[in-house]
Amino acid sequence: AVDNTILKLDDDYALTGTISGAGGMQLILTTDVSAGDASVIFNSTYITTAYRNYQLIISGVYPATDDTQLRLHPSIDNGSNFVAGNTKGQLYVRSDGGGTGNGPEVQSGQAYIGIGGAAMGNDANIGSSYIIDLVGLTSAVHHKQILFNHQGRHASSTYRWAGGGTIPTTSTINYIKLASSSGNITAGRFSLYGIES
Repeated sequence: AVDNTILKLDDDYALTGTISGAGGMQLILTTDVSAGDASVIFNSTYITTAYRNYQLIISGVYPATDDTQLRLHPSIDNGSNFVAGNTKGQLYVRSDGGGTGNGPEVQSGQAYIGIGGAAMGNDANIGSSYIIDLVGLTSAVHHKQILFNHQGRHASSTYRWAGGGTIPTTSTINYIKLASSSGNITAGRFSLYGIES
């Protein structure tokens, strides 16, 4: 037990006992794109049943082709095929204070999930950022759920998109490809985390 003794952070202490409830995020891999790549892939080396849930944190992304969308392509066979019939819904709101613009957007029946805005700008050094929660990704019992936030440039304004999607398979997902809807990804940092639970 800890009493009212002051603990100095620069001192060493011997701790005993069991730490419980100390789950958290474990960085698995970070990939930096700086010269233009067709896609960023996290394969079965990185997506395993060691974690049930994963999170992607993506920053500074801009595509080579203007007016494109970042797409997440899930696979159960390490990229040989992609799961079909994915669905998503999202809301968007203009976030630069320069006017109005908000509403819903939907997608269904694709072999990918479009993450956020469908018209990302390719202006250098502006970019987009994303947080994508991959819930139950390696479960072999139920469909997989995706939750995401995207903040970035769309045409000449900045928007925020928040949404979710479903990967309609009970098989374990072991591969994720992130690619632009057209052309290469010019730049960006893509970090995959396993969520301990």
